[in-house]
Amino acid sequence: MDIIPAKIQVEVHVRPKYACKKCEGTSDESLPVVRIAPIPNQIAEKSMLSSGFLAYTITQKFADALPFYRQAGILQRSGVEISRSTLSNTAIQVFENFLR
Repeated sequence: MDIIPAKIQVEVHVRPKYACKKCEGTSDESLPVVRIAPIPNQIAEKSMLSSGFLAYTITQKFADALPFYRQAGILQRSGVEISRSTLSNTAIQVFENFLR
């Protein structure tokens, strides 16, 4: 029997920014000079945590009875600095968004 530890990775979202050279210098507000791609949908607003990460930590908390302070310690030993308050506040936000 063998165990493979969890792998933590950083997701990078590239949002292209385009400029309209024909729109420069015009006073028409309906023609934006710069357009930026929209932000991808997130399960928790303004959060750096992915839906998979949140599912993992919420499952550990409520199905496996592993408190957030211990999860933060486990993550810290893996090289990830995240506070238990961030884990807690994000979990609260997820529940508020989906249990309305």
